[in-house]
Formats: sequence, structure tokens, C-alpha cells
Amino acid sequence: MTTVLGISAQFSRTFPRYTYPFFGSAAPILTHPPVEIRRNMEVLLPQSFCAFDFASTPQQLQDTFTRIPIMVEVWHKDRVSQDALVGVARISLNSIVAAEKARFVSASAPPATVTQPPAPVPAPPPAPVPTPPPADPRETVEYQMAMELEMWKEQQENMFESQLKQKELQTMQALAEEWKRRDRERELLVQKKVVRMKADLQRDHERTLTELREASRRLKEDCDHEVQLERAKVRELELHNQRLREQLLEAERRVQQKEKDFDEYRGQQAGKPEYKLQSEINLMTLEKVELERKLDYVAKSKLHYKQQWGRALKELARLKQREQTNAKARLKQQQQELEHMRLRYLAAEEKEIVKAEKQELETIKEELTRLKDQRIPEQLPAPVPDTRRASDGHLEHMQPLVAEDDTSMIDDHVTRLIEERDTLLRTGVYTHEDRIITELDRQIREAIARKGGR
Repeated sequence: MTTVLGISAQFSRTFPRYTYPFFGSAAPILTHPPVEIRRNMEVLLPQSFCAFDFASTPQQLQDTFTRIPIMVEVWHKDRVSQDALVGVARISLNSIVAAEKARFVSASAPPATVTQPPAPVPAPPPAPVPTPPPADPRETVEYQMAMELEMWKEQQENMFESQLKQKELQTMQALAEEWKRRDRERELLVQKKVVRMKADLQRDHERTLTELREASRRLKEDCDHEVQLERAKVRELELHNQRLREQLLEAERRVQQKEKDFDEYRGQQAGKPEYKLQSEINLMTLEKVELERKLDYVAKSKLHYKQQWGRALKELARLKQREQTNAKARLKQQQQELEHMRLRYLAAEEKEIVKAEKQELETIKEELTRLKDQRIPEQLPAPVPDTRRASDGHLEHMQPLVAEDDTSMIDDHVTRLIEERDTLLRTGVYTHEDRIITELDRQIREAIARKGGR
């Protein structure tokens, strides 16, 4: 095939393709590259020459060419879609055997002479030969040549199959080597990624642990500072109350001394004029007013002290509650972060790596649990032994300071004890089973009993 013509399409990028099993190959034969052709144009086909060798007799070759024509398919090559069949040409090969022989010499080949073989001289007709008896068909030349052809085909098929198996084996070996190489590369990448992720996880853990320790230290310092301030205020109020009590005792002692002096003076001055006694009475009245004023100031200071003390206890309880709430929230956030990190590592490809990561996560959880167990006892509401001891000491000093024969002072004392007990209970720090509450109840009962005895 040298040219193609008779295409009815306006424009086509055409290439022929044909298959002829008698040529010894089942693969299609086609020209390359496709040629552009328009309607009613004849175009030369590039790389269209193909030579074949036949292992058969000329008669068998001629019979095959006569019986089986060659079917040539013409295809259109599209750049964007699949190839499309344009048409099919049926070509008879019988004329090839009867064609005259010719020799083609290329420009680079040495000059050669092309000659035609001499025409054969016609011989006289042969005499009739007697027909021999029919021989065995297996002993004919055609049968032997056919057998040799079949054996050659079988040998070629065996060779082709062995070459194909060898190529397949080489290809499989190459694929296996490539797979091993890529597997090693993947293992190295996974190991590097695991080392990097472990380092990142360790850094995150250390940073989180450092932040937690620093936050815990700051909170502890703040709480200690607040407690120290509250304790200092309580001590200052207790000292002030103690000074007021001492002043009250001193005032009462002075009143008693003045009354004693007044009695002595009245006994000594019984015979003196009356206005001197009146002046002494006026003086004592002024001192009594002054002492009552001081007593009222002491009572107001004591009430203020009790209010300050109650507010301090409430503030301390609120600070402890807030610290516990913040600690629980931080622990919950840390647990959520650990859960997210654990989920990110579940996609690891190697089983041993997954086990190692799980063990490391379990170690981190145990460490956090241990830290949480260490932090929780520190954050529990600490007992306030100093306050209670101070309160107990306060109760020991708060014995009835009034005379047993004064019923109104006993009522005031009972009222004051009841107010102190109710104030302590309202803070929420003390209960009825605490020793300070039971001591206040005991003193209330004793005061009521003394009042009833009178």
C-alpha cells in the first residue's frame, strides 16, 4: 500500500490497518503517522512498506492468496476522542503472484543491472504417461511440507511462549524489586514521621506539664497570699478586740475604784456641806456617761469584728470553690486534648508503631492521673485549725463579764452568744457537730440556767 484515495469525508486524519494471519503474525499492521486527507484526494502513506517471508510452497501460497483476500481498515485519528472507523477495503492478493519480478535499487546502493529471465522455449507436448497407482498421501511433498510448517509454527510458538514467560519473570522480578524499594522507602518515611511525632508529643507534654506546674504554683501563691492577708486581718481584729476588752476592764475597775473612793469619801465627808456632795455626784455622773459611751463603742466594734470575720470566712470558702472549679476545667481540657492526640495516631500503618504509641499514651495518662491525684488533695478545703483555735480561745475569753446578780447583763450575754453561733453557722464552714458550736450551746445553756436560778 502506497496511497489512499476516495475518502468521502471533508477532512480526515487517516491511517490504514490490516491483519493477515497467513503472514505469521496476529498483531495488526498499520501506518504511522496519520495523514491528513480531504475529499477526492490521493495521499501517499508514510512507512507503508512491509516485507514478509513465507515457509510454504508457491502453489500453497497462490491458493491461499486466491481464497483469502486481505481486509484493510481505514481509521480516522481524532485528537480529543477515540479513533473512528472510516471504511473497509477488500483487496485480492492473487495478482501479486502473477506480477512481473522487479528489483529496486536505492541511491546509496552500488549500480546493478536488472535483467529479465530468458523466455522459455516451448517444448513439445509430452507423451502420455501411464498413471501410477495412488500412493500414500503422507509420503507426498505437500504433506511433508505442511508437517514441517506445523512443526515450525509449534517451535515458534514454544519459543514465543518461553520468551514471553522469561519476559514475564523479568518483569515480575523488576516489579518485586521496585515494590521492595518502595516498601523500604515507606518504612523509612514512617519511621521518620514516628520519630518526629514522638518528639512533638514529648515537647507538647513537657510544655503542658510546665504550664500546669507554673499555673498551680501561681494559684497556690495567690491562695497563700489571700489566706495570709485574711489571717493578718483576723489577728489585727482580735488584737483590737483584746485592747477594747482591756480598756473595758480598766474602765470597770476604775468605776469600782471610784465607787469605793466615793463611799469612803461619803463616809469621811458626812458632816460637810451638801453642795460638795452634789459636785461629786455630778462628776461621777459624767464619768458614768463616758464609760457608757466607751461600752457602746466596744459593742459596736465587736459587732463589726464579727461581720468582718464572717465575710472573711465566706471569701475563703468562695476562693477554695473557685480554685476547685478551675482545676476541674483544666483537667477536663487536658483529657480532651489527650483524646484528640490519641485519635490522630490511630491511622498509623505499622502494628508495632501503633502499640508503641498506645503504650506512650497510656504512660502519659498515668502521669496525668498521678498529677491529678497529687493536685486534688492539695485543692481540698483545708481545715482552719487556727481560726477555730482562735475562736476557742476567743470563747475562753468570752466568759460572762457581768456580775451574777445583774439579770439584764445575762440576757445581753445570751443574746450575743446566740448571734455568734448563728453567724458561724451561716458561713457554711461550721456545723452543729463542731466543737466551737457545741461550746457556744453549752455557754448559752449555762447562762440560761444561771438566769433561771436567780
